Formats: sequence, structure tokens, C-alpha cells
Amino acid sequence: MGMASYGRSFILNNTSETGLGAPSSGQGTAGSTTREKGFLSYYEICYDIMYQNWTEIWLDEQKVPYAYHDNQWISFETPKSIAIKTKYIMDNGLGGGMMWALDLDDFHGVCGQGKNPLMKTMKDVFSGKPGLDFVPTALPVVVG
Repeated sequence: MGMASYGRSFILNNTSETGLGAPSSGQGTAGSTTREKGFLSYYEICYDIMYQNWTEIWLDEQKVPYAYHDNQWISFETPKSIAIKTKYIMDNGLGGGMMWALDLDDFHGVCGQGKNPLMKTMKDVFSGKPGLDFVPTALPVVVG
């Protein structure tokens, strides 16, 4: 199962409609480092949430977050969503997990979660490391 260390961003049509499925009109603003419209690294996303007043929302049914600020909206992974997906891999006997792309995780630790928090979380869950109390003990199996 593949997991991303980046997010996909969009421009909201209406800043008062920020939820899942909100109408959008194209790719979000390019990041200061990645410099590609509609695409931000995890370290850019967590920096924006911490220091640029973005609002982060957790979608319990989908087990993932999204964030928004002004007319920008982004979906992405966090250590919590990575842990849940990694546990799903283990619970369902899947072949493994992979992260795309290694250089887009927070490799400098600027977001206060240590270095490479997404990859470290995946490794810790696969290793059975204790202390990951946000990982459910069992996840529902979804059949196509």
C-alpha cells in the first residue's frame, strides 16, 4: 500500500465552503520549496498549519485530515493517518507499505514531531513499538 508524504491542494470557489467535496476551481498555490501548483510537501503543510494559521480538520470516517486557509484547501497524511493505514496493512496481511517520496517528509524536524515523522511512524507501527495509542486495535475490512 502506498502512502504519500505530500498533499494535493486546490483553490476553493467559496471560502465559506471548506469541507470535503467543497467546489474548487483549480490547483492550489505552489509551495515555497516544491514550487509546483497543487502540490505541497509534508514539511510545507505542517509549517503552514503551525505558523500560517491554517485550520486542520480530521475526517473520522476516512481516517485522514485536510486543511484550509483563505481560498486554499489541501488533503494530506499525518503520523496518525499513516499509523492507521500501516495497521490496516498488518491486520489484513497485505504485502507491505511504501512512502512516496522520502524527501518530502519533514527531514529537518521543523514541525516539532522529530525528523521524518511519517516514515518513522510507519516503521514504528510495523515494528510493534509501544506508545502509538492513536492506532486502533482493529480496523474494518472494506470489500470493493
